Amino acid sequence: MKSILLSIALLLGQVTYSNAQFFLPVSSKSKAAVEAYQLASDYGSNIHFDAARKEIKKAIKADPDFFMAYVYDYQVLARGEQRAAVLDKALAIDPSGFTKAEKIMRKQLKIWKTDPKAKTAQMAKDLVAAYPQIPEAYEWAYLNALFTDGDKEAALKYAKKLIALAPNYAPVYNGLGYLYMGKKKMDKAKAAFEKYIELAPNEANAYDSMGEYYSNIGDYNKSAEYYDRAVALGMEGSKKGAERARLSAVISEYEKPEYFLLRPEVEKAYGYSHAVKIGSDIIISGAVSMDDKGNPTAIGDFEQQMKNCYADLEKILKHYGCTFDDVVVENIFTTNMPLFLEKAAYRNEIYKNHFPTGSWLGVKELALPEFMIEIELEVHKSN
Repeated sequence: MKSILLSIALLLGQVTYSNAQFFLPVSSKSKAAVEAYQLASDYGSNIHFDAARKEIKKAIKADPDFFMAYVYDYQVLARGEQRAAVLDKALAIDPSGFTKAEKIMRKQLKIWKTDPKAKTAQMAKDLVAAYPQIPEAYEWAYLNALFTDGDKEAALKYAKKLIALAPNYAPVYNGLGYLYMGKKKMDKAKAAFEKYIELAPNEANAYDSMGEYYSNIGDYNKSAEYYDRAVALGMEGSKKGAERARLSAVISEYEKPEYFLLRPEVEKAYGYSHAVKIGSDIIISGAVSMDDKGNPTAIGDFEQQMKNCYADLEKILKHYGCTFDDVVVENIFTTNMPLFLEKAAYRNEIYKNHFPTGSWLGVKELALPEFMIEIELEVHKSN
């Protein structure tokens, strides 16, 4: 945390810095105003925005001409129509006694007065050039690059420089984690979020961010665990994250493929699974008339081969707790379509309530020359 050497720093569990080490110089002569401003910045950096607003109000009450307090309010805290009023108040302050940092920021505010969507790259360059050893200069630079300009590469560059100057400043690791997560560098993202937690073990936002990380990599149970820890530390908004994570965990488990081998050795040798279930849907590979060693059976007997196919299919359906009533697609491949049509009445004994959709296809040959018919199914298992 940026240090103001107040007891709140210890309460938040952050490593402290002195004012001179972290914050840019300001023109306000009010100690109370400066302390409130710095505390607002601490709160805001850790997503305690309501607390930050209270401190900014204190800062402005203590010094109504505290320019940087208005800058922070405009950039971070004010919403909607409030922002224009805050901007006008900031620009109305006499700049004659401003520090160089405040003059740079005022120049940017004047640009925003005419173009609220103006980029901040030049302001960032000027700020870090004027204060190359002050961490807050890089914080302003990286946050504006990320949230105002949408320049993630510049944001990453400034964030790294901020860390080089203030390696124990916890909130920057949060931004760094999201930057890496956006680049799909998940190992680096995890390391950044872990560092945030290490440096700020009592900050709810650190655990909320780790919850989002685990959600992004599909570990929903772990995600829910971290969201719960954020809730326990007071971040009520994390409840929704925990709920989403738990729901995703259930869906993920429900949709996990469940493979089934009817004749494991044969199917492994040929390189296929006889069936796979995903959620409520089951796809069953073509069944043929064979024994457990993969040898064709009922050679030359079309009707018996067809019965053998349905017998195998029934075994698979029973494995998944289904019957032929759950079959929604049946595709039949045969090397002798006229003979199949002659024997097709047998299907009435299989489908006693309704017939599935499907296709009957005449083919030149199947996997082995002795096979005369192959039947594949798609199944929807009702809850």
